Amino acid sequence: MARILYVEDKPIARLAYATAFEMAGHEVTACPNYFVAKRVLAQQNAPYDLVVTDGRYEGDSRFGKRSMREGSLCLLADLKSAGARVPVAILSMEPKDFLPDNLPPECLRPVAFYSKTEIDYHAMAAEVPKLLQMRPE
Repeated sequence: MARILYVEDKPIARLAYATAFEMAGHEVTACPNYFVAKRVLAQQNAPYDLVVTDGRYEGDSRFGKRSMREGSLCLLADLKSAGARVPVAILSMEPKDFLPDNLPPECLRPVAFYSKTEIDYHAMAAEVPKLLQMRPE
């Protein structure tokens, strides 16, 4: 069993993926945006084993022009500044936007990238054991 932090702004997708992770035996904390995820991370009693995040949701615009991409960038930056060694998977309609060369240097580098058009929630839940073996750079 893994402790998973899952960030997704669309309620139906959040419910579907979180349920699939739980059915696979994992403990899931599902957050609708960066601000809730930030509060959850600040209050955690034990570290998460895996972070799965959508690529686009609201953030605090520290990377310039406000866009829906800010939320995931802020989350990745917070994780890196906290010294987190947790694997992060990007689950997005545009996963290529989050490849290492497309990220600011202050962001933790994700270990895996998935397109929502190519993987469903059950297949994503099946990926968890593989993701748990990966460590960020």
